[in-house]
This record gives sequence, C-alpha cells and structure tokens, in this order.
Amino acid sequence: DCIASPNGARTCARSFGEPAARVTARLCQRRPVEHLLDELPTNHYALNFAGAAHAELGDIRVSIEVLRRCTEVAPDYPDAHANLALALRSAGELDAALAAQQRVLALLPADASALSEMGITLRRMGRYQAAASAYREAIEQSPDLPDVYANLGNVLQDLDNMEEAAACYADAIAKGAQQPSVHRGLGNALQRLHRLAEAEAAYRAALALDPHDIAALTDLGGTLVELGRPLEGCDTLRRAARLAPQDPMVHANLGMALDETGATAAALQAFDRALALDPGNTHALAYQILTLHRVGECA
Repeated sequence: DCIASPNGARTCARSFGEPAARVTARLCQRRPVEHLLDELPTNHYALNFAGAAHAELGDIRVSIEVLRRCTEVAPDYPDAHANLALALRSAGELDAALAAQQRVLALLPADASALSEMGITLRRMGRYQAAASAYREAIEQSPDLPDVYANLGNVLQDLDNMEEAAACYADAIAKGAQQPSVHRGLGNALQRLHRLAEAEAAYRAALALDPHDIAALTDLGGTLVELGRPLEGCDTLRRAARLAPQDPMVHANLGMALDETGATAAALQAFDRALALDPGNTHALAYQILTLHRVGECA
C-alpha cells in the first residue's frame, strides 16, 4: 500500500500489518504534518510520511532531520533511507545521499528504483562510469522502465558514447517514454553522429509534445542550418527568441543562422543581443568576431 508522492518519495506501509497500516495512513492524511510527530513520535511509517511531506513543502532541513530519526527508529526500513537520500540530494549533500542509497541496496539488493536513484546521484557527482553501471544493473533487474533507459542515455552522452546513447533513447521511447527531453536527447545524440535528418525528426517529436520547448527549438534551428536550410532555421530560432527573449544562446544561434542567409547586419544585431544578456558568452563572441573579420575583409 503506497501513498503517491510527486517527488518520487517512498511512503510504503509494507512494514506494518494491514490494519495498522490503514490506521496510520488515515492519521497521516487527516492531521497536519507538524502534528504527526507529537501523536506518533516512534511510528516509523509516520516519521517517513512526515519527512517526505516536509520535503514536498520545501522544508529540506526538517525533512532530513525527521528522516534520520526514522532510520534510527527503524534502521531496516528501506523507504526511510530512500527518502533520506532524496532529501540529502536536494540539499546538495551528495556523499551522504549516496551512503543512504547504498543502505537501501544493502536491504534490497535487486531494487531497480534504488539503482536508478543511485545512478542519478553518481551522475551529479561526475562519476559517469559508475552511474552508467548503476543504470545498466537497474535495466537488468527491470528491463521495462523507460526512464532508466533515458537516464542511461544522458550519462552515455556525458561519456561521449553517442551510438549507445541514441540506442538507449530509442529504447526509452519504444517502451513508452513521452517526455520531450527524451526525444531531444535522442536528437542531440543523432546530431552529434551527423545523422541530421533523424535528428530533425527527433526534435520535431519533442516539439509535438511541447511546442514551447526552447532547447528543442534551438537545436532544431541549428540542425536545419546544418541541413542547408538556413531560412527554416532562422524561422525556428526567431520563434525560440520570441518565447525566450532573455536566453543568450537563442540569440547567438539566431545570429549564426542569419549569417548563413547573408543577413550580416541582422546577425551582428543578434550577437550584440546575446552579449548584452551574457557578456561572457564565448559562443556569441567568437561568431561575432568571425563575422566582423569577414565583413572587414570584404570591405
């Protein structure tokens, strides 16, 4: 019996007999979070629920304190360690989060969700090979979880393994992933493999799910330029600029596309806009210098 939690917190009552679980769940649902610990100070289900609830409310430090107390009351309750790991990761305490996830896996060695969460933490720590290993093990345990394939695709891109990354994103989509970011990730891998027509299709699939996906619009615009269709690229990037006028990379990419069409003055204006928003944008600065140099040579 699980109470759904938007941030993925685990609030299972599996450690209780069924009647106790129902009673505790009713108390958790009917009482304000701050009263739970007064009424059920040593009930590990209530502590776990309260800790997860504080995390939902943004009270991360309180959440960590409550969940640590829960792990002391019930050290073999895996859901408390899993929720503690989520809270610690939110607080940026990655080493402690990893230790909590290792405790979950000591209790549940084949838990695909715990392996996947460990992969997320390891990736944030920059331990890409270890993250990939965690995701691969999660897939071995539960081969039908689309998000794990997508997460493995992300870390394989970090490792510059674009062929396998593209295959993982394709597997995620085939298994039902509907997030625009998964289609965009596929597009990015395909673009880096110079499979541009396929990349275009992937970006368009992302935009079919979310027409306001700025990253997908920007990447699609750049791909269209590479495909020799700079006018279409400009139209796409202008749309991105309308939706995100404060995004310097959108203006930098628009400048590149405009330059490809011969609209040099408009391109320089776009680079100026990008640099006004982000004076340290090396992408915009490099292309601005190249464009000015070329104009000077032609003058």
